[in-house]
Amino acid sequence: MTEGKVPLESNWPPKIDKRSFKWRWITYTVGPLLFLIACWRGEFLNACLSFSIGTMGGLLIDFVGVRTLSAYNYPQQKFLTRDYFKLVLPAWGVFGMIINLPWNWFMGTEIQPYSCLVITAILMILYELPNFKSVSWQYHVPKQIVILGWTPMIAVLRMAFLLSLSIG
Repeated sequence: MTEGKVPLESNWPPKIDKRSFKWRWITYTVGPLLFLIACWRGEFLNACLSFSIGTMGGLLIDFVGVRTLSAYNYPQQKFLTRDYFKLVLPAWGVFGMIINLPWNWFMGTEIQPYSCLVITAILMILYELPNFKSVSWQYHVPKQIVILGWTPMIAVLRMAFLLSLSIG
């Protein structure tokens, strides 16, 4: 091949991994569904706030986890690229909604003492299990660290939501 020429079999347009694409839409279906339920319950501001906290918290978590610690990465959507902002950050927003909206709905019910466990199980089913097939993100730390990291991550996003409610 001559230097400076693009080979005919280039990587454009990028190939979409159908498994990854299929699982991604589960997240983007759950988000609007939660949003509609919250609006129906008169909780429009809670839905917007939990999405915003998930997005901002996710960006901070990724800054630490991807950029600072190199604990994981997104091979298909590099950190801080257009694809990252289009695909990963909205998924973090839905993540925040999955944590905070159902947790509020569980208040005053028999599920309330188990809210963290129930929500963690839901998040694992919606995020981690599909990731085993799609490899939307890859870990560079032992699985025990990943599992231990979920609890503070959920707790921080929940506390940020409660703190913002108390301020407003």
